[in-house]
Amino acid sequence: MQTITIANPYYSWVSEKVPAAFHKLGVEVTEPALSILAQMLQSQRQEGLVRDDAALLEKADQFLTIATRTYARMYGAEPMNINRALHLVVNINRLYAVFPWGTTD
Repeated sequence: MQTITIANPYYSWVSEKVPAAFHKLGVEVTEPALSILAQMLQSQRQEGLVRDDAALLEKADQFLTIATRTYARMYGAEPMNINRALHLVVNINRLYAVFPWGTTD
């Protein structure tokens, strides 16, 4: 079995910021959703797609603002599970081509 390790800066950012932002909408965020978002964030650094953590987390803050508005339109107050988290990232990227969870092409 493969184990994915998510470094503290990425998981901490996601576990602090994402539930707080979505709680304002009345949306619960599941642990698997948080984990996949943190893994996507960490992957940007692992793959060398961003120069440093400060730039990555600044972009993540910008992404989160778009994500909360988009999620509310897509799902209302339904809980964010892993499938909805992935769907959200894909849809936001299609519309806005945002970074860090979006494309870097």
